Amino acid sequence: MARGFLMWVCLAGVVALAGCGGPQKAPVSGKVTFDSKPLPEGEILFVGDQGQAPELLPVKDGEFSGTVTVGKKKIQINSFGETKAPAKPGGLPSGVKENLIPAQYNVKTQLSEEVKAPGPNTFSFDLKK
Repeated sequence: MARGFLMWVCLAGVVALAGCGGPQKAPVSGKVTFDSKPLPEGEILFVGDQGQAPELLPVKDGEFSGTVTVGKKKIQINSFGETKAPAKPGGLPSGVKENLIPAQYNVKTQLSEEVKAPGPNTFSFDLKK
C-alpha cells in the first residue's frame, strides 16, 4: 500500500511541475489564400515581440494548425518556388528558389494577431499580389 501511495505522490509532483516550465502555449489554426485561392504550400511564422524565437507552422492546401506561445504576434507568410525568368542584372539566376509571396506579408509584414489561451485561435489571411 505504501508503494502505491508513493507512486501517486510522485505522479502528482510530475504533473504539477509540468505546468511550471516555459511560456504558455495555445492551439492555432486557419486558412491562407493567395489571390482568392488556397495557398498550395508554404509556411506561417508567429513572431513574438518579447525576443522569443519565431514559431513556424506549415501551410498545406491553404490550411495550417499547431501550437504556439500565447501573446501578440506579427505574422509572416512565405511560399518558395523556382524563378522562371532568366536572370536579370543583379537578380536571381534561373532555378533559384524565391519567395512568391509579396514582402508586405513577410519581411515587411503589417499582419498581426493575438494568440489567447485557451482559444479558439482561428485566423484567416487573404493575400494579394
